[in-house]
Amino acid sequence: MIPLSIGLSDADRTRAVAEGRVRIAGVEAAPTVMPLQPLFNTQLTTHRFDCCEFPIATWLRQFNRGAPDYVGIPVFPSRHFRLSCVFVNRAKGIVRPAELAGRRIGTMVWDMAAAVWLRGILEEHYGLPARSPIYVNAGLNEPRLGEDHPQEYPDGYAIEHAGPERTLSAMLAEGEIDALYTARAPDSFFTHPDRVGRLFADPMAEELAYFRRSGIHPPMHLIAVKRAIAEAHPWLPRAVRRLRGEPAPRPGAAARQRDAVRHAALARPAHRGDGAAARARFLAPGLPRQPRHVRDADRLHARRGAAAARTRSRGAVPARPAGDLSMVTTEDRAQRLRESMAKIRPPFALDLSLCLYSPQENVEALEHPRVRDWFDFT
Repeated sequence: MIPLSIGLSDADRTRAVAEGRVRIAGVEAAPTVMPLQPLFNTQLTTHRFDCCEFPIATWLRQFNRGAPDYVGIPVFPSRHFRLSCVFVNRAKGIVRPAELAGRRIGTMVWDMAAAVWLRGILEEHYGLPARSPIYVNAGLNEPRLGEDHPQEYPDGYAIEHAGPERTLSAMLAEGEIDALYTARAPDSFFTHPDRVGRLFADPMAEELAYFRRSGIHPPMHLIAVKRAIAEAHPWLPRAVRRLRGEPAPRPGAAARQRDAVRHAALARPAHRGDGAAARARFLAPGLPRQPRHVRDADRLHARRGAAAARTRSRGAVPARPAGDLSMVTTEDRAQRLRESMAKIRPPFALDLSLCLYSPQENVEALEHPRVRDWFDFT
């Protein structure tokens, strides 16, 4: 047995490792769970952990130096489509990605995976050369002093650094930047919805179309092991990939199972084609069988789908057009807003920023100031 310190974020796809419910053969694991950005900053500045969840673009960047410090393992704890993560100042009238050429675009961290994927996807699929905008670096919702971890800026890009008192959220609302590439919605998206919106009116449709064209569910993070350790123990990367799991969750984990069902329903590819292939792209390989929360979510979707089919067969609800794979259409949302407004009478009013009618909105609600206040209170 060799000792191995492991750094992980707290997610349903890493929690079993952190809690010791899956084991790495030949390894005495010492896992540590940290919030995501502090985890990355710690590893990229002090290299504290032997094995760590790693931002994939930062891991790729090490090959520029010719002697990589980390060996990557094809286990991806996080995958996300990111076309829903492009925000614009509404007053600028930007409706197509190509119109961002020459504009000022905010990015929190240059090698942040969300921004790297967006620069590539928008160039390859939407005609926006990655070198054409001006990129502005600053904190998202809070001011930031300098870089969180060392960066390497390539030649041929126009990159500016905002002052330490500035935030990209406020700059977008005030029109000082035209757009924003981000992994989380800026506060101004909730506090100033009249000024800040998404570039794509229907980001889910755009993301599904990208998936159909490319077959890629973009990985954001991977697991990496220090090269010196991997060379000393050549069997280790394969052992990390081939985790051994207990047959059932520990007693008392019901609440986390329910939480994982919700995450699985939100995070996995939203298409009804080859379900097994979709899950293979999404789930970290090496688990001995499909996790229970994904099976439960599949059964839930199946029951809902069967009920919807029975309702349509009675003529109560028109069937959606063939090939429409979206979970919530723009028309659905507008109708739900009208129904919600009809239920509320003065002196009460509907807060549109808290109307959550799609998976992406549910995820973003976690960053809404009023929702965060409620979490703090409870």
